[in-house]
Amino acid sequence: MQDQDDIVEISLADIVQFLKDSRAAVIKSTIAFTLFGVVVALLNKNEFVSEAKVLPELKSTSTAGFGGNLSALAGLAGINLDNMSSTDAVRPDLYPNVLQSMPFAMHLLKQQVYVSSMKKSMPLEVYLEESAKIPYIESWFESAPDTAQLYDPKGLSQTLEISKKQDILTKDVLKRVSATFDKKTAIITITAKMRDRVVAASVARLSLEYLLNYVSTYRTDKVRKQLKFLSERVQEARRRYQGAQVALQSYKDSHRGLVMNMAQIEGERLLSEFVLAQTVYTDLSKQLEQTKIKVEEETPVFKTLEMPRIPIKKTEPQRATMVLGFAVLGVVIGLLVAYAKRWLATSNLTTQVKDAKS
Repeated sequence: MQDQDDIVEISLADIVQFLKDSRAAVIKSTIAFTLFGVVVALLNKNEFVSEAKVLPELKSTSTAGFGGNLSALAGLAGINLDNMSSTDAVRPDLYPNVLQSMPFAMHLLKQQVYVSSMKKSMPLEVYLEESAKIPYIESWFESAPDTAQLYDPKGLSQTLEISKKQDILTKDVLKRVSATFDKKTAIITITAKMRDRVVAASVARLSLEYLLNYVSTYRTDKVRKQLKFLSERVQEARRRYQGAQVALQSYKDSHRGLVMNMAQIEGERLLSEFVLAQTVYTDLSKQLEQTKIKVEEETPVFKTLEMPRIPIKKTEPQRATMVLGFAVLGVVIGLLVAYAKRWLATSNLTTQVKDAKS
């Protein structure tokens, strides 16, 4: 059975008395943590957030391309394949991943931004370096490596390698730039957070431009390659056509009035080459114009709902909240310290009483 001496009864009066006894410790702890919170809040630099919202084109391809016979059979079964569609390979819900890639971060670091606090323009990577020193946590056993060191400076491995400095900068950029896709409204929101309000708006704009260019390039890359190929072929066909035309007319001028069989054969051969060159040139020109139209058709359409703008108010830090949080933490720590002291004193007193009884 449990000893009656080990049972501790706590009344409301004991709690009130404990609070009165621990006032000094709580006040000291609260003041100390509040002052510490003020220092931490003042050391934290302001952060500004700029947003851009865009509505992408939800491109789909009709299943009619499967053939009219398949659509007819499906119609007999009561299935309408015309309403069925498949989205493009780069779906809008994958767009945020584009802005979390290493190529995007490397591209963004090289872009020029205007820093209002410094009154000058500079590459983003230079701004990030000057606005805050990038800390490197050294190992207890190893010294910090050279941030510019490369293990394969000549690129013999044919792989991507970045320095420690670039790695830290790219990670910082990817933390500061984000994108979200709302499945209900299909709206993509791009957010950029920087210590300078103008830089935040510039980074949001550059991120939006990169995303639109990436998607447009992906959608039209195949067609543009075809367009380039056809342009080269059309130029070759034009030169061949013009050469055949000149050769035919020169032959006619030099053999005017002759009725020899050999002259007729040569004339027919030149005429055949001219007709063939003309046909090839005409067909390729038609394909080139059709491909130009296809490029426009494949180019995605984006509706910008909200352009990036320079934020007026800062979003971080919430200094009042930080100071209040540290003050509450000081109260809690003060109470715990006071309780620990009282518990130790009570334990020592109990031990002395037991020793005296024994």
